[in-house]
Amino acid sequence: MADFRSWFKRIPDFEGGYVNHPNDRGGCTNLGVTLKTWQSLGWDLDGDGVITCNDIKLLTKEHAEHVAKWFWNKVKGDQIKFGLTAEMLADWYWGSGGWGLYRARRALGLTPSTKPLSDSEVKHINKLGARAYELLYEARVQHFKDIVAADPSQAVFLRGWLNRMAKFPPPESVKKN
Repeated sequence: MADFRSWFKRIPDFEGGYVNHPNDRGGCTNLGVTLKTWQSLGWDLDGDGVITCNDIKLLTKEHAEHVAKWFWNKVKGDQIKFGLTAEMLADWYWGSGGWGLYRARRALGLTPSTKPLSDSEVKHINKLGARAYELLYEARVQHFKDIVAADPSQAVFLRGWLNRMAKFPPPESVKKN
């Protein structure tokens, strides 16, 4: 069974502190949490009545864990039997929002959608077993390459995205049950 902690402990390897790179579509980010995500949660950390990059600068690891758990729950991570599959789904959703779920569903042979996963989709994923992880891994690498092909300004992030994927075991090294 999947374990949220297994994935969350890797987040510091993937995400740094506060950044506001001009080419980053997510805008200001801290610990991997974007301004848009933080605004959707409605937490005004500095108490000025507006959620801005100043609030993002104040994020702690505990805040990031709360956000990560929110993404984990949206993909029903605790219900996915093959842990790496749950981690990949949560991570893709975390990094790409609804578009990540859209692409993940497409890779898994499900009807593409940006909405959280349904129980029937989780059943389908569980039937795929380790094959789901393999499909997601390959599709996510291609997703990153497609982003850069469509918008060369994003090439500055490709190495980091691929380094992130390198923190996940390659599909061929995963035991197939």
